[in-house]
Amino acid sequence: MHPDYKSDHPGVAPDCGMQLEPVYAPGYAISWSGQYEAMERVKHRLGRVVPLTPAIVLLLLYADTRSLTKTMIILLAVPFSAVGAVGFLYLAGYNMSVGAWVGLIALLGIDSETGVYMLLYLDLAYEDARRQGRMQNVADLGEAIVQGAAKRLRPKFMTFATMFIGLLPTMRSTGTGSDVMKRIAAPMVGGIFASFVLELLVYPAIYAVWRQRALRHEPGGEGTVKAEHADHLEPERTDFVTLQLQQSLDRMRL
Repeated sequence: MHPDYKSDHPGVAPDCGMQLEPVYAPGYAISWSGQYEAMERVKHRLGRVVPLTPAIVLLLLYADTRSLTKTMIILLAVPFSAVGAVGFLYLAGYNMSVGAWVGLIALLGIDSETGVYMLLYLDLAYEDARRQGRMQNVADLGEAIVQGAAKRLRPKFMTFATMFIGLLPTMRSTGTGSDVMKRIAAPMVGGIFASFVLELLVYPAIYAVWRQRALRHEPGGEGTVKAEHADHLEPERTDFVTLQLQQSLDRMRL
């Protein structure tokens, strides 16, 4: 093989197989073992696990929110963190490997968790303003969203700081197995940092676009949410929704 030939195990083995194929004696065959065999086995497993994991997360989020729109908003945190995860892998000089995919799968769960928290805070602020009759125009909506997002800032920072400090020793380790652990931790470090910045900046804006649909005047008679509309809301149902959101938030804090 040419000395300048560079490839990973999955790339070298098939090339070597093609070069050795004319040398086979009749009735003989060759098979590759060692790291190549282990990587091929993991590759087939990931081919089933990677598509299945987002589907399971999607079903769990929909079962919790009972809203396809809210589920999609929560999953918007995934592209935010993917930008940082892929970027950090590139800066660290790591290729997409089994360890990197494991880190990305773990990052998906973290993104879903932080997205649920952000949605809860925004929903609490929105429902509280609507119950008090302060949801009359877009300015009131923006004020409620800023209030809810500001309350989310400290918990989000604590989540980011805890994960970053916890994974930093892994990124600096040099012992046995550190090469694999670094590739698992790298996408999580980059992803949680990007999620911390983008989720606090972009997430509330997306939520505002969605909620503005309820404030637009429509020909069908559903006009802007005014004070008199808020007065006609069912107090018991509104209080029940707010209580449910508050109880869910308290359970997550525990």
